[in-house]
Amino acid sequence: MGIVVKANLEDILIAGYLVNAGLGGLELEELSAVHIQKTIQAWRNEKGKVFSVFNLPPDLPAIVLAKIAGGRLEAMRRLQPKLEELLSASGLTELFQTVESPLVQTLFQMEREGIKVNPETLREFGRVLKTRQSQLEKDIYSLVQEEFNISSPKQLGIILFEKLGLKAPKKTKTGYSTDAEVLEGLADQHPVIPLILEYRQNTKLQTTYIDSLITLINPRSSRVHTTFNQAVTTTGRLSCTDPNLQNIPIRSEEGRLIRCAFIPADERHRLLAADYSQIELRVMAHFSQDQAYKEAFLRGEDIHKYTAAAVHGVPVSQVTKEMRNQAKAVNFGIIYGISGFGLARNIGVSRKEADSFITAYFEKYSGVKTYVEQLIEEARQTGEARTLLGRIRKLPDLHSRNFSLRS
Repeated sequence: MGIVVKANLEDILIAGYLVNAGLGGLELEELSAVHIQKTIQAWRNEKGKVFSVFNLPPDLPAIVLAKIAGGRLEAMRRLQPKLEELLSASGLTELFQTVESPLVQTLFQMEREGIKVNPETLREFGRVLKTRQSQLEKDIYSLVQEEFNISSPKQLGIILFEKLGLKAPKKTKTGYSTDAEVLEGLADQHPVIPLILEYRQNTKLQTTYIDSLITLINPRSSRVHTTFNQAVTTTGRLSCTDPNLQNIPIRSEEGRLIRCAFIPADERHRLLAADYSQIELRVMAHFSQDQAYKEAFLRGEDIHKYTAAAVHGVPVSQVTKEMRNQAKAVNFGIIYGISGFGLARNIGVSRKEADSFITAYFEKYSGVKTYVEQLIEEARQTGEARTLLGRIRKLPDLHSRNFSLRS
């Protein structure tokens, strides 16, 4: 309606999200039951069918609607001071007031503004993709000497592991696994594998991005208006849906072509693309206060090359591209708790060699090792972790007997 609200807004959903530390339970009914022990009764019709407040029959009498709305407003009135008390007790008030609450308005403005998309650019790329897909189909059928449904995991598994005799790494209850990890591991065993991987990538580009984006363009604004989810992830990270604009491909040439469809509002505007440089590693250097790590960044070193020299025991001048790529996996893997087994699988080396990389890394960056061990111990004692701004994340699986959940 164009009305600008100048008052400070405090959203109960966001407050509950911070208090519940990413564990969910954010519906008003759930927050009320847990924090003020108030049950909000759902509306039922004469047959006993329960209706969500977002799906009420359109012909309900005004008196019934008023009663439903009044009950919810009363719950919110009582919830606000209770949630403020809990935010204060957890040291989350500043985060709520200075970061999360102002962000509500910012995200609203971003959603309303949207981003302009040129549908013809998408359609043209779609036509190019379809031509390429047709050629890929012919090439794949020629290599395996048979036509089949390339998009069917079951049929693909039979072709690869029974007809061609490739070694099947794993088999599920429904048949052979042909997921991306399996196919990438087979890439050097038969020339058809890279073609199948490309075919799958193109199929995803067509359905997930091209076709979907075109249908989501608002006919009045010529823009897509995504929905930002501020209270969904357990880590506090934003997500967005319809469409997921945070997941538009960029690393491949095809992905960059899709990004070309996003255009400025008019000739007076430009789109700016920016990214933090190795932000996770810089945050680790700050948190751990590891002297070698900090000095490397302050000197403007290539941190992956610098780490490669340490883990391989060679001068920086002798670091190869392959060594740097391995060190990059070590740098990012360790801050996310990767194991020797996981690192070995990621970079294609033996478990022994991967373990030696991790050992050499911690010898070089002993402050990181101390910090990580301290962080894990604190989490075991408190059952939670905190971010730089004080956000809490509960870790209920930290003591689980299931290794995968615990790790």
